[in-house]
Formats: sequence, C-alpha cells, structure tokens
Amino acid sequence: MDIHSIYQIQHPMQYSNNREYRACLRQVFLMKLSKTIENPDEIDLETLDENHYDEKTVTETLKVLFEVTKDHPLFHELYVSAAHAMLSEEPDLGQVILFSYDYLSLFHPCLACFFVEPENFTETNEFYIALTKKLN
Repeated sequence: MDIHSIYQIQHPMQYSNNREYRACLRQVFLMKLSKTIENPDEIDLETLDENHYDEKTVTETLKVLFEVTKDHPLFHELYVSAAHAMLSEEPDLGQVILFSYDYLSLFHPCLACFFVEPENFTETNEFYIALTKKLN
C-alpha cells in the first residue's frame, strides 16, 4: 500500500489551538465526513467536529503506519517512551499518544522524514531529538 494514499506526509503540521489541531488531523488522515448531522446550526463547533470524526479511517491508517514503523528502532523507542505516560510499555498505545495535541507537531515530521528521506531519519534528526526530549 502506498502510504501517500492514506496519510498526507507532506502536510505542514502547524496548529496553536484545538480547532487547528483537529483540522490538521483531518487533513493528514484524509478523513471523510462520517455522518450527516440534522440541524448542525444547533450544535457547537467542537461537538459538530467530534460527530464528523472518521474513526474507521483513522484506525486503519494507524494500523498501517504502525506495521511499517514498529520494527524501526527509533520509532520503537518513541512508542515505548510515549506509552510510559500511561504507565504502559505497549508500543501501539505509544503511537496513539504521539498523535495527541502535545506531540503531533514533532511526531509528524519524524514520519515525514522516515517516508520521504529514510536515510535522514537518524538519532541526529532534529524532530526526533526534540520529541525524545519532550517525552522524557
């Protein structure tokens, strides 16, 4: 499977609030509107956004990304470090945590480097270093 068909690697990951973060998630996961909402004018924007969350697409994409990255030593380290925040060592839980608001702006560039220039995704990658520091 071509990763570019399920995850937008080149998307700039810039957000400063929850609304912008959610928009970035929608774009990188190539989410589709999942439900038709009756009377959307009567619902606040955050609830409306939650109702349109495309869980199936996100779940499938996370699985593919995890399968491709789980055996890479740097990603494995990131996943386990992130999982520690939830008192766990499960790498798949760590991956989900890395897509959270606090880490996505650093994690996404790690994925982008890995998929676009894998030879440059090393211990000296600036985003890998920054993410590792933030996790510890």
